[in-house]
Amino acid sequence: AGGVLPNGVVVLGNFRYDIAAAGGAMQTFNMTGASTVEQSSVVVDHVRFEIKSNYGNVDWTCVYRMRVHGTPVVTPPLPVLN
Repeated sequence: AGGVLPNGVVVLGNFRYDIAAAGGAMQTFNMTGASTVEQSSVVVDHVRFEIKSNYGNVDWTCVYRMRVHGTPVVTPPLPVLN
């Protein structure tokens, strides 16, 4: 579930990677809290991922790539080219 916690943390969802998924290693997840966030006009400038389990390895977790897509609230400035 998603929403805004009392401490201000915005929970966009909880996801489970399926190592045996038919689509292969790359998997896409919909953000279950997105409608709640949009309704409350919450703007975030950071995203934190918490890895709670890694298929049993107690020493390390390997994450190759995580991406988040959204709509910027303010247009970012253009890079300065010398």
